[in-house]
Amino acid sequence: MAFLTIGRGEIELQRAARLASSDRRSLTIVAVGNLEGITGVSAVPFEVWIDSQRRVSRVSLAEGESSTNPNAVKVYITVDFLHFAHEPRTPAPPAGDTSDASSAAVRGVNAELHTAQ
Repeated sequence: MAFLTIGRGEIELQRAARLASSDRRSLTIVAVGNLEGITGVSAVPFEVWIDSQRRVSRVSLAEGESSTNPNAVKVYITVDFLHFAHEPRTPAPPAGDTSDASSAAVRGVNAELHTAQ
């Protein structure tokens, strides 16, 4: 399958955090600030490709590439979208079978910050 690169840019983490829903915005901004402090990463470079039918066919992210930390782990992720069909109608799981992991993630980042100090 032939791809055509149509976009390059950076996801600015603080800017993305400010786009969080109003009920989670302040916690998200704090969590992103903590993440930036630990990793030295404030933006994630990306590239987007389209196919001949003008559909997004590939997305690449280079996490850690822009880190100011010389020991930063760099993770490169490329996702290819190969099969396009109608969106399936999947029912939402019962509320009792789900949980919000964002609070646990914030606690983990805070614990890491306190350990690093």
